[in-house]
Amino acid sequence: MPYQPDTDFGFSFETDPVVDDSQLVKAREQIETLTKTVEDLQNANRMLFRKISILLHNLRKDPDKPTIRWPNRVDAIDKFLTEIEEYKKTDEQSNATRKAS
Repeated sequence: MPYQPDTDFGFSFETDPVVDDSQLVKAREQIETLTKTVEDLQNANRMLFRKISILLHNLRKDPDKPTIRWPNRVDAIDKFLTEIEEYKKTDEQSNATRKAS
């Protein structure tokens, strides 16, 4: 059969996809929220790393001495545990934010 230019094969070409401005605004808001969450978690991770490193380096000092003198350790440990709980809350909030997105 010879070529017939008026034959329609049932397809057409679309122009650029139409993106609603509200979709772009929502996407930008989600990006900003997630970026803030990542920054908060990075800061919390740095804080935990720094504090744990300090603790371990101090415990490592004078390995020849069998006894560690640690006055007021309950207060220091309680403070550190509070900071870890704050980190946990930040992590839980970021998980909730991700699930809501």
